[in-house]
Amino acid sequence: MEQTAELLTEHSVVVEGTVTGLGRMPRSASSRVTLNRRWMVIVPSGVSDLFAGMRVRVHGAWHHGARRRYLLASSIEPMEALPALPIERLSGALLETPTPTEDQRRVLDLLSPALNWLVTAGLKMVAKKLAELKVRKAEQIAGNPFSLVKRRLLKFEVTEMLHRQLQTDPWHLGRLQAGTTEVLRRAEKSGRARLTRTELIERITTLLALSGDFDVDWTAVWRSSLVARDGEFYCLPSWYHQRRQALQMLRVNQLTMTLSIPEGYEELLRHRYSVITGAAMSGKTTLVRNLASSCRAAGWRVAVTAMTGKAASVLGEDAQTVHRLIGFGPLGCRKEPLKLDLLIIDEISMMTWPILVSVLRVMPGQILFVGDPRQLPPVEGEPVHRELLALVPVHDLGVRPQAQVEVVRHWSEAHLLTNLKRLVRRCHEEGGDWQVLSPVKRSQLGTQALNLFLQRVINPSGAQIGGGYRVGDRVIVIRNDYDGSRPVYNGQVGRVQGGSENTVAVELAGGAHVHVSTKDLELAYCLTVHKSQGSRYDTVVFVIPPVAADFARDEHMQYVGMTRGRQKTVCYAL
Repeated sequence: MEQTAELLTEHSVVVEGTVTGLGRMPRSASSRVTLNRRWMVIVPSGVSDLFAGMRVRVHGAWHHGARRRYLLASSIEPMEALPALPIERLSGALLETPTPTEDQRRVLDLLSPALNWLVTAGLKMVAKKLAELKVRKAEQIAGNPFSLVKRRLLKFEVTEMLHRQLQTDPWHLGRLQAGTTEVLRRAEKSGRARLTRTELIERITTLLALSGDFDVDWTAVWRSSLVARDGEFYCLPSWYHQRRQALQMLRVNQLTMTLSIPEGYEELLRHRYSVITGAAMSGKTTLVRNLASSCRAAGWRVAVTAMTGKAASVLGEDAQTVHRLIGFGPLGCRKEPLKLDLLIIDEISMMTWPILVSVLRVMPGQILFVGDPRQLPPVEGEPVHRELLALVPVHDLGVRPQAQVEVVRHWSEAHLLTNLKRLVRRCHEEGGDWQVLSPVKRSQLGTQALNLFLQRVINPSGAQIGGGYRVGDRVIVIRNDYDGSRPVYNGQVGRVQGGSENTVAVELAGGAHVHVSTKDLELAYCLTVHKSQGSRYDTVVFVIPPVAADFARDEHMQYVGMTRGRQKTVCYAL
């Protein structure tokens, strides 16, 4: 296996390795390159001339991100490929024998270019699985390496490199079909699962870098098991059937009641599926708590859930994420029906079709969906709330008057930071409930830099513990953890009480004391707008970096950012 070479000089770092991953940075012109599945390299000018499998020499400087260090590249130059290993050495490395059988030799010979590249790229376990295949399977993969994507052994970008090693035809049917699936997967993750024919062809052509000198019969490429058609739109068959089934179940919105409905909630519980909506501070959380309590007192079996751990923690100690309730994950979810009479789901603006249909399949009783459609959509996946609101009864609690919003312009970052320091110090000294927000993480005015800045402002003399934290720091949990004596949820905030190199003792906002791994925490003086959803503060400072000007203009981002303050929201911009 190739070892990444790192040469330190007085002025720069030089790293040599094989490109094993390529991708664009979200909301940025920069690109992210992975070398040997180990080193992350950020390339400000893009990676249009690079491809997976290419050996490169990178000049740059190391920087430390929130979770890991990365190399900021100043230049990248290609290198010659490493010489291929002979069959005997491949056999010894992958099959642990220098003398392969006739069938093993045939497999190694068929897949030799791909196996050499996988070993070089640090994917030895995948190479080992391929070397152990039967001849017939090896022949199929040699003819269409993109079948490895379907079997979830490799990502599309890596399989593209195998195609370069095993095939030369850019118009190979397997490549066109894999590119189609990859485009539709990316579209679904980005929140728009259905594409027109023109959009789909344009995105495939761009992804595969196809020239316009070949006429493709896309109807023949897009067989029914690969692409589903929904009117004039195209999407993944799995997504199409999930959405179709969910819509059919929502339309059958009648339920024979076997339990008495608590007084005052007859209208809410008249149908099997209903929605409670309303703006921030309209009383949704209070209504949900009172409803759950009244139904339980009347003998109902009730579960209160939310789409995020933070929102669940606000609803009460017995609340949990809907993902945990139904066991939702990459391998599916529970199949047996839930033994519940009423399921309440909060933050429905973040619900996607796969989660919705999974819940509908296992919930025989009533479901009450709660949320504000103006809140942020899911990070990945297409939201369901628009069609949900159109299909089932909606109980709108209305719009409450919003806090005062003030926009303050600054002539420089230094001027902004000076004003920010004064404001948060005053709020802190007066004992006010305040929070700084930023729409991005990585920027001079993003959450990472502002958290370190505010730590120095608010807690300069706190005792140092592991992970860069200090006693007294405001922190936020970034992953759900159900294994401890008390579960902690992604989004819960608290204060550092002490700790060691790897574990931090935290007092959560509700008063509970927990121990959390340093890798599951972040400073919380400044939060992203996503992390603040579901929370309210007396004073909010919404910092808008120049790099996020367009991002911050998003109507959902603005709505959440502007409605977090109970008394006042201040927008700091340049």
